[in-house]
Amino acid sequence: MVEAITIQALNYIADECYWLSTRDEEARHILLANVSYKAWNENRLASCLSAHRDGVELPPVVSVEYRVSENSFYSLSDGQHRCSAAAANGYVEILSYVRGVYEICAADFVINENTLWKRGDEGWMPVNLEPLEPTLITEFNRIGIKNYRRNSSARA
Repeated sequence: MVEAITIQALNYIADECYWLSTRDEEARHILLANVSYKAWNENRLASCLSAHRDGVELPPVVSVEYRVSENSFYSLSDGQHRCSAAAANGYVEILSYVRGVYEICAADFVINENTLWKRGDEGWMPVNLEPLEPTLITEFNRIGIKNYRRNSSARA
């Protein structure tokens, strides 16, 4: 399962990335390991667990995809309990309608002094005004955004 902090980091930069509008007509299989989900209602989770055990086919979940280099991560707009139940029952994949895709190029971003910068047509521009929290910096690093360090030997 993808941690919620990863989705928070991806949401943070999503507006700075390419949006590919899509509306899957057919559900497709996505890896549960790449989905952020958390069951929050015990009764609903129990119902989904029972349905899985009884062989009932549940409706596909609904997600947004974040493509980062070679990886895809998914944030759910519907299906937290179905994903939790599927994972608890040993499923590796789940059916999902993907309602949009963010194309994120990690090389277009860099972190310098607790600020996220994006490369644009006019050079590097800051994305955030407030300093980044360390947990977000860690997640940005994990998805491939590098920390910029000035070469100290270049100083005169």
